[in-house]
Amino acid sequence: MGNDFSALKDRTDLAEFIRQRTGMATTNAGADTLNLDSCPFCGGHECFRITPSKLRYQCFQCPPGAAGGDIYDFIQRLDQCDNGQALQILAEYHGHELAKAPEQPKRSPEEEQAHQA
Repeated sequence: MGNDFSALKDRTDLAEFIRQRTGMATTNAGADTLNLDSCPFCGGHECFRITPSKLRYQCFQCPPGAAGGDIYDFIQRLDQCDNGQALQILAEYHGHELAKAPEQPKRSPEEEQAHQA
């Protein structure tokens, strides 16, 4: 599953993903910087920047700690979900089937009882 995180992140056009999820347009703000019409979190105008080459976004009006991040931070904040759920959302977006984590062998009742003692 760890490889899925980085593979899907690298495969995602962050600006396009954010445009699709928010329904907002972007404008060029520099050679490698785009502005989103408004921040989808705080509603501020001309404060939400996307840097595609770094796969990062930043809002200059949101409080510290919630002001920016990568694709997974964006999904978690927008959908109010955890990192695992954000991975599932991004996998569905790409039509990607996630690798399953290896199943842990189940303990026998005797082993479980010994483990709890």
